[in-house]
Amino acid sequence: MGVRQRVQGRGQPVGIDRGCGRLLFEARWEGMLLEHEEADPMDNVEGGLIRHCVSVNLGGPTRFEMRLHDERFWSATAQPLGISILPAGAQIKGRTWDPCEALTLSIDPRHFQNAGESDGGDRALVPCCNVSSPLIAQLLLALHADAKTGQPEGPGYGETLLIALLAHLRQTHTAAASEAQAEGLLSKAALERVKEHIRGRLESGVSLTALAALLDMDPYAFLRAFKRSTGVTPHQYLIRARIEHAKEMLHLTRLPVTDIALRCGFASPSHFADTFKKVERRTALEYRNCCAV
Repeated sequence: MGVRQRVQGRGQPVGIDRGCGRLLFEARWEGMLLEHEEADPMDNVEGGLIRHCVSVNLGGPTRFEMRLHDERFWSATAQPLGISILPAGAQIKGRTWDPCEALTLSIDPRHFQNAGESDGGDRALVPCCNVSSPLIAQLLLALHADAKTGQPEGPGYGETLLIALLAHLRQTHTAAASEAQAEGLLSKAALERVKEHIRGRLESGVSLTALAALLDMDPYAFLRAFKRSTGVTPHQYLIRARIEHAKEMLHLTRLPVTDIALRCGFASPSHFADTFKKVERRTALEYRNCCAV
C-alpha cells in the first residue's frame, strides 16, 4: 500500500499537558503519526518503542544521555535541527538536563517495510542520535508546515514528502546501507538513485554538490564512495551516460549529429565528436552507418 492511500486527515493543534511535557500539534496518517512536543528536563526516562521514531530537535542545544538496550550509550548536547532515529523494539533509558522541543514522526514498521517493496524488501533501521541530516530535517519541517496549515496544496504534497522521507531512510539509515558505508561503498538503492538523477539530467548536467546532497553526504566523501562503488567518478559516469544516449539517438533517429550533440549535453559538436571517438573508437557517423547495415 502506498503512502497516497494512507493519508487520513489533516493535523490539528491539541495542547495536551503530559506532566513534564506538552503536545502542541499532531497529524495522523494510517501507520504514521507526526507530533510536535516540548518538554521540561526529564530524569530516568525509560521504555520500549513499538514504532520507528525519527525526530528533529527544534529547540536550542539540549544536554542529554541515552542508553539503548543497556548497551549503546550516548552522552552529548543535541544541536538545533539534529536528527535522532530509533527503531521499533528499542529499549531506551535516558535523561535530559535542559528544556527541549522536538518534531517526531512515528512509523509503523509494517508501513516502513511496505514502502520498500521495489528496493529489496525487509530493511532494519539503524539507530543514531544527534546527527546532521539536512534533508531529513527539511522533509519533517515541510511536512509539519503543510499539515499545520491544513494542506493548502492538497494531500498530494504531504504524500510526496512522506514517500521521499521513507525512501531516504531506507537508502541511508538501514543495516544494508551501513554495511555498504563501512566498506566505503554506496548502498545499491542509494547508487541507483544517484544514477537515475544523473540520467535524468544529461542535457543540463548536475554538480557534485547536488549529487552528494541527495544522500546527505559530504561531496568529497560521496565522490570517494561513488568511485569505489562504480570504478568511475560521477563526471565520468555522466559522460558515458551521454554517449549511450547519443548512440540510441544515432540508431533510432535521423537527427543531425550536431543536434544530437547538444541534446545530450555536450558543449559543442566538436566536443561531442572528440569524446565519442575517444570512447567508441569510431566517429558518430561511422556508428550510425554501422547500425543502418
